[in-house]
Amino acid sequence: MREIFRHRDSVKVGLYQSILEEAQIVCFIKNSLTQQRAAGSEFDPVLCVQYDEDSGRALQILAAHEAMDQPAGKEWICPACKEPVPGELGKCWSCERERLEV
Repeated sequence: MREIFRHRDSVKVGLYQSILEEAQIVCFIKNSLTQQRAAGSEFDPVLCVQYDEDSGRALQILAAHEAMDQPAGKEWICPACKEPVPGELGKCWSCERERLEV
């Protein structure tokens, strides 16, 4: 058994548990009920993998998820219609013109 992720937000810990279970990694959450009663990181929910040999793969999967969760870039202005476009879009939502630079 190895601890791989600790966070105050039990929802985030539960999401990560689901991601690992989908990848067929046996895992569980410690301190899932103590968070509401006590303050401090020693009582925060902790995601653990059952088998130590799965910890490296689990950390890679969670790191990849974190990278996808980051904003894709700054908002840009469409040169054709002058509308602001979210950075993660490769073409304008309004006129569908392709983004020139990324």
